[in-house]
Amino acid sequence: MFRHVFSSKTPANHEVQEDSKLNKDSEMTGLIKISGSNEPSRRADVIFVHGLAGHPWNTWHWQNPKDKDYQKDNFWLTWLGADLQDVGIWTFGYSAARLRVNGSAIPLFDQASNFLDDLENFGIGERPIVFVTHSMGGLLVKKMLNVMESFLEVESKKAVFQSTKGIVFLSTPHIGSDVARWTEAFASFFTVNVRELIADNDELRRLDEWYRQKVDTLGVKTKVYYETEPTKGIVIVTKSSANPSIRNVQPIAVEADHDSIAKPKTTNNKVYLGVKKFIEECLPPIKFLPPASNPIHQLQANNTSTKMYSQIEVEEAEENLVIGNDNDSYSVKDMESHIKIGTAKKSEIIGNRNRTVQPLSGKFTSQQDIGKAENTKITGQEFDSL
Repeated sequence: MFRHVFSSKTPANHEVQEDSKLNKDSEMTGLIKISGSNEPSRRADVIFVHGLAGHPWNTWHWQNPKDKDYQKDNFWLTWLGADLQDVGIWTFGYSAARLRVNGSAIPLFDQASNFLDDLENFGIGERPIVFVTHSMGGLLVKKMLNVMESFLEVESKKAVFQSTKGIVFLSTPHIGSDVARWTEAFASFFTVNVRELIADNDELRRLDEWYRQKVDTLGVKTKVYYETEPTKGIVIVTKSSANPSIRNVQPIAVEADHDSIAKPKTTNNKVYLGVKKFIEECLPPIKFLPPASNPIHQLQANNTSTKMYSQIEVEEAEENLVIGNDNDSYSVKDMESHIKIGTAKKSEIIGNRNRTVQPLSGKFTSQQDIGKAENTKITGQEFDSL
């Protein structure tokens, strides 16, 4: 909630994805692409959501934009993009000013609806989603899920609801903040968002209970961190408020204040390492070749294999459709697809499709042996890049 300036150095030479450079300070609202967000084959989407008076970039950056050596693209969102290259990294920006004179703010319910609309517009929900939230951003994500529950007949909303696999809460005041209570005497000066954060707010308590009851049903993993150091003499979010009381979820104390907890300085930082590991745990396992019980038999296959052999045999079938393997990346010495068709009356067999293959020997063979098939269609191997 308050700004904090750092002068320490971050690790150098972190690769920055090109799409992060497209973001201008004047366009910092809505969903913003950081890295991997344009890749259609990405395994998941990770979305960062800032809190009250936050910023989609500065909330997460270890430097102050006014620093002389400010490196805009050198922060933990781009580091995650480099470490998790098959994941799309996004950040969400929205208006959430503390004081009316500093900007606008809309109620949490309306902001949640706006956030959901942005997710739908960008096709989020087609793959697993992990939200990383700071302060009020965690309440926004919970409220969005709560709102969606009433609209599950809408496929795009249902997709976001069902694809949400994990939420990281960084100092989120699940039952409000005592600091917000101090503003009651001067309510006319503060925005609706500050008033919504008052400790023991009825709406926050209902939302907290809803999430606690639904989290297992939703299948959403939860990771919680809380601040232990004061910000200008005040602990903004206490341990008790930061704890959503989820079964088997232990809140983790961090030696940081309310702002710096969201600003890891290096890739060795506790929060960075923990969030990266949590994201990986939320992702589905990488699928290689199907097990031997599948009609496509895997004899030997791995990323560094010397030979990959897929054998498909169809005999005496009246109608069979066999789809071969779809392997994203393999480095092999020899890849062979052997398809044998017996006395099938109608058979269609589609062989292997490998998007990126780096052969050592340069030898690829596709062997088809067609017996007494009356109507047979065979499509062999297809390689996009060799």
